[in-house]
Amino acid sequence: DSDSVFRAPRVDYFVGNLAGIINAATPRHIGDALFRPWTYDDPMDNLSLKFDPSEDRRHALQWTAPSGDPERTKRGNVLGANRLAIEAIPLFPAIIQGSHLATTGCTGVRGSRVITWCLWRAPVTVDTVRSLLSQPALSKHAPDLAAMRTVGIPVVYRCRRVTIGKTRIFTRAFPV
Repeated sequence: DSDSVFRAPRVDYFVGNLAGIINAATPRHIGDALFRPWTYDDPMDNLSLKFDPSEDRRHALQWTAPSGDPERTKRGNVLGANRLAIEAIPLFPAIIQGSHLATTGCTGVRGSRVITWCLWRAPVTVDTVRSLLSQPALSKHAPDLAAMRTVGIPVVYRCRRVTIGKTRIFTRAFPV
């Protein structure tokens, strides 16, 4: 791919979605995302990064065309989660590697990427998070989970970003 593995919305919507999320999210949205069950009561239209598998709104999966769905302007999104995700994107830097863009924590081939991340036990600094996420062991097909636990990483998660036609979606995360 020639751009970020984290770009799921169409390229012409992505920057607008980022700005919309930043401008619309309030401290209440952040608190709800962190400390309450997700109710998907926030508007989705141009306010989503499409990281949540429930946001897969392709036409074949619903009765009406997604672009004309009036519900998108009312609900279907967790705005605070999207705002927090924006803060996490810089923790997955990308560099040019040969003729393509390589992103920390991402493996796979064009059209089917795997994103891997971990959770940690103790409070850590942002620099430590960057270090944890860039561990080469995380990208192995079968990471040594026992070794991970010894450095305070109790669980490793993965999801897939797949491209179906022109639509990019993220699958539900699963523990490795």
